[in-house]
This record gives sequence, C-alpha cells and structure tokens, in this order.
Amino acid sequence: MSTLSSSTTGSDQTTIQNEYINVVVTYELRKDKFHAFLQAIRPVVVNANKAEGCLRFNIHQDQKNKCKIVLMEEWKGHRYMRAHLKAEYVKKFNEEQKKQNMAIKPPTVYFCGEPLISIS
Repeated sequence: MSTLSSSTTGSDQTTIQNEYINVVVTYELRKDKFHAFLQAIRPVVVNANKAEGCLRFNIHQDQKNKCKIVLMEEWKGHRYMRAHLKAEYVKKFNEEQKKQNMAIKPPTVYFCGEPLISIS
C-alpha cells in the first residue's frame, strides 16, 4: 500500500484509514506452476478470511484461460488490509511465489473504494 498523499489533512487521513476497500489482484501464472500457486495461496485465503476486518477474500479463475487468476478482497478499512499484508502467511506466500517464479509477469493490483452505484 502506498503512503497517503502529503496534501491529506489529519482528519482526511482518519477517514481514509477507516474507509472500506476492495482489492483486485490479477495474476498470469506459468502453466507448470498453477498447482504450486494454489498450494501456496491456500493458507493466505484461509487465514485472510479469519482476519479481523476481512469481509471476503478468495481467488477466481478465468473461464477461458485457467492460468489467469483473480484475487478479490474486501476489507472494512485500510488498517485491516495493511495488517493482513504484514502477516507471516502473506510474507511466506510472497517469498514462495518469487522463489518458484510462478507468474509470467508481476501481478496487477487495483485498490478500489465503495461501489459507485448502490442499489438498496
């Protein structure tokens, strides 16, 4: 997570810290590393879903290309997501995927806020 902009005031920072956040990460895996990736990320999915502030955390597979993976996360706020990123299970996953060179290219990460259109 990047640091907050220097133009953000103290009260704005508090709002951002508590703001709901969606994270979408896309991976393009090497075919021979697909199962190793699933094995490596399983503890992340299990532990993240137990983590404080996690609303939802799972991986999905593209229907046309099984090596394209989408990780979808929902957090109650940035502070919960940052705590998750510092967790040992995330560090272990990051080390393992780097060591085994699982992805064809670095993942693409999107940090999104609340839905723009809400239907009640």
